[in-house]
Amino acid sequence: MEKEQLDRIIFPDHSIPLSVIETSISWILFSENRAFKIKRPVETSFLDFTSLEHRKFFCERELLLNQRFSSDIYLSVHPIRIFNEYFQIGEENGKIIDYAVEMKRLPEGKELNNLLLKKDVAESDIRNIAEVIAEFHFSSKPLIINNQSDLIKDKTKDILNYSSIFYKIDLASKDFIDISTRYCLQFIEYFKDFLESRMQQGFVKDCHGDLHTRNIFLLDKPILFDCIEFSDSLRQIDVMEELAFLSMDLDSYGRRDYSKVLLEYYNVFNPAIRSPEEYLLFLFYKYYKAGVRAKVMAVQWVRERDANRKVNIEMQMQTYIKLMKEYFTQLQKDFSITFPQASLSAIR
Repeated sequence: MEKEQLDRIIFPDHSIPLSVIETSISWILFSENRAFKIKRPVETSFLDFTSLEHRKFFCERELLLNQRFSSDIYLSVHPIRIFNEYFQIGEENGKIIDYAVEMKRLPEGKELNNLLLKKDVAESDIRNIAEVIAEFHFSSKPLIINNQSDLIKDKTKDILNYSSIFYKIDLASKDFIDISTRYCLQFIEYFKDFLESRMQQGFVKDCHGDLHTRNIFLLDKPILFDCIEFSDSLRQIDVMEELAFLSMDLDSYGRRDYSKVLLEYYNVFNPAIRSPEEYLLFLFYKYYKAGVRAKVMAVQWVRERDANRKVNIEMQMQTYIKLMKEYFTQLQKDFSITFPQASLSAIR
């Protein structure tokens, strides 16, 4: 579908959208109690939604993967057909021109990020979130992935590949990212055997892949939603990497206390981060996830034309770079204490 066609969408109950949200890869259309997600016909370095066949496949994939932890939220996949000059979701007549994922509409404002801003999150909420995530990870089947350390290196190098963007915004940030990322590439090489042992112990699983505060709703029970469906390599990861993303995100809201509670209670339900080596790796993953978010903000900054929004995006980017610096400093310090005979250098 094209954006201008959304005005002629008809839902299965014959109603029309009350509102629409556009993301970089999707449109989400809302009725009173339902949400319908349509994939935009876009192609990036990590996904391809340009063909109808691909969009159908990834709609079905999204439904299947998210039903692992939100089966009562993700309901069905419907064809969208053109009929009587309208685009009708679930209609049986007419030519199929796209597909939509039907979801139960969740209450607005109940996302964890919004509640954190309102200071309406209790420690007990974080404990409940830790338990839900641990249960999901524990029930997931372990995976064996060839060349896992090389895949982690490639993902880390992706931050380095984008560092030239930071030159346009802040030269000091570019220099820091270049130096710290090269150090972390050495760190991964040093931990190559340890990463392999983690995988052999069953800690690499088919996870959520995008588990941050905006993808968690706090209702009677925390609800996870909107996992990555378009890339197995971004989703099939060590459970520690998944937890590090949410931990870093909590830090970005100034809730390091909640970040600590998250890790503590996750380990109660699914002991996965226990040794000094595991804490070092967890710290690296927090650095990496902050780097991913900084990169996303930098790309948005380049594309944004509105001056005020540009300022806000840069402020968000600097928040993540500040976290990267804190994690990197602690990583260097803790590595030298844990492995006093080893030597890693921040290459200049």
